[in-house]
Amino acid sequence: KKPTAMVSNKNRDRIYVVSNYANTVDIFNPENNQIIKSIEVGPSPTSVAISNLGHYLAVTNEESNDVSLIPLKFQKETARIKTGIAPNGAAFTLDDKFLWVINGGTADISVISVSQEDVVETIETEGYPTFITIIGSRAYVTNYNTHAITVIDTQNLKVIDKIYTGLGPVAIIPKE
Repeated sequence: KKPTAMVSNKNRDRIYVVSNYANTVDIFNPENNQIIKSIEVGPSPTSVAISNLGHYLAVTNEESNDVSLIPLKFQKETARIKTGIAPNGAAFTLDDKFLWVINGGTADISVISVSQEDVVETIETEGYPTFITIIGSRAYVTNYNTHAITVIDTQNLKVIDKIYTGLGPVAIIPKE
């Protein structure tokens, strides 16, 4: 099925695995190594994010240039929201009101209102954004082609810093 990404819930009793060829996100129980349910999403899903409060999953669908929104209480896709070209990463704000999706093909970020299920802002980035994480009121985006991390204030939606790294940064692992 070509798994491309996974994330666990806070209790670590569920793992959500994106299967690129099957166009699904599988809910996996690590206690018994069994798939509980497969949820259909858009074509070529590449990444998955879980909301901070544990209410939603977001799956980026690279081929259809959109993101699947999945309320976990329903365990099915309830919205598919258009983004920029080749979405390949997502993160929820701490209050779960917004979903930030990075788009590699258009080198930008789609800021989505979860309640409106629509893009409310587009923020330009640079290079080829490959990963996003939100810590506090800051979003950190790796830019593969420009060898930098863009820092964005999530309150005023402005780029506030650029941190140059080694060649081609692809991920950021926050310290817990």
